[in-house]
Amino acid sequence: MGCPHCMDDSKPDGGMMPGWIFHAAAQFAKANGERHILISGGEPTEHPDFLPFCRMASRIGLKFSFASNGMWLGELGKEKVIEEIASLPGFVGGQIYSNPKWYRLHDQTLREYNLYADKWNGLHIFLDTSEIRSMSDIGRAKNCPAAMEEVVKSKFHNMCLTSCVTAAQCDTLENFFLMMLMQHRFCTPMIDYKGNLHMSESILCPSIGNVTKDDAATLWKAMKEFRPCGGCTPCRRFLTEDDPKMAMARKLLGMEAA
Repeated sequence: MGCPHCMDDSKPDGGMMPGWIFHAAAQFAKANGERHILISGGEPTEHPDFLPFCRMASRIGLKFSFASNGMWLGELGKEKVIEEIASLPGFVGGQIYSNPKWYRLHDQTLREYNLYADKWNGLHIFLDTSEIRSMSDIGRAKNCPAAMEEVVKSKFHNMCLTSCVTAAQCDTLENFFLMMLMQHRFCTPMIDYKGNLHMSESILCPSIGNVTKDDAATLWKAMKEFRPCGGCTPCRRFLTEDDPKMAMARKLLGMEAA
């Protein structure tokens, strides 16, 4: 939809994850103790293999959910696909996020969802229209004055921070995934459409390895060693502010305030 706040700069002609990479990513998660994956995008329902990917996650034995902008609402064929996905073993739920400030189809999304809200709620697919709490100045947001205003006034921190702090306190990859699950963190780490692993939610942030090329031990070592890079305003805020909790996090990561 060309959302002005997009942290990935997703486009209609952007790259799509091949099935073999999704399989590698799902197998990596399952083999290393991950219990729940989030399928996101861009807009995941626009992928021609969205249903097969969900079936694959279900067969592998993963719990899974998806995050969507709801642009499929009102399209009978796509709604039937979503209903089939919701019936798969392992399906946890779907989040439809929309906001009048950032999503040009917001009014349509709200109208279409409310037509059959009881059905979608019954399938554990919920509409969230709350304000965006955390936004980064990467992707299209960097060139959007309204988005940059949100970035400056936000008190939230960088997308990779929880992943970094959690990894620093865990001795194994399985324990890391368990700790992230206990914190209800499903967005990070993230595997992009090329199989690259990121400690953040954005493909524009540094990659630390690839699930199709690197073994789990190599990736875990890279996760343990990764530190916030200072490439976005929330990250620079973390590196410089005097907040005691952030100072403690920097100490844990072996980082000094800039």
